[in-house]
Amino acid sequence: MTSLIAILDAGTPLLWAVAFHLYIGNLLIGLIEAVFVRKVFHINLRLLGFILIIIANYCSMFVGLHFVSSRFKGVMFTDSNISGLEILIAVTGTLLVSIIIELPFYYTAIKSSSSNIGFKKIVSITSLAQVVSYLCILAYYFLIKLLETTA
Repeated sequence: MTSLIAILDAGTPLLWAVAFHLYIGNLLIGLIEAVFVRKVFHINLRLLGFILIIIANYCSMFVGLHFVSSRFKGVMFTDSNISGLEILIAVTGTLLVSIIIELPFYYTAIKSSSSNIGFKKIVSITSLAQVVSYLCILAYYFLIKLLETTA
């Protein structure tokens, strides 16, 4: 029985949520973003476009893990001493970095499907897709945190 309890308590839900987000969630986020671009902007993304947007998400994850997170070291959703302003700054900063990193992938994905869309429009599309994915991520972590505090 003790070993079963140890297995069940192998990590907090928030730790598992982060691992899921980083390794599997980025695939799902990339798919959500690609479908968003396809449906909302009526861009017929090809398979290459979907793959590029998924790769973009993993690239921004890598940069976020290795470079950006060190800038926001104390800003974690698990720290109850963090102010809303600090979280807002961290989320805004990572959102801007994501847009910058993912823009070349979006540009290539969209241009390979529709050559008549200009650079400014692609910047807008990339930005809106990032906002949508960030809203999904924030809702996901809010739900995990809520489940963790009620368990």
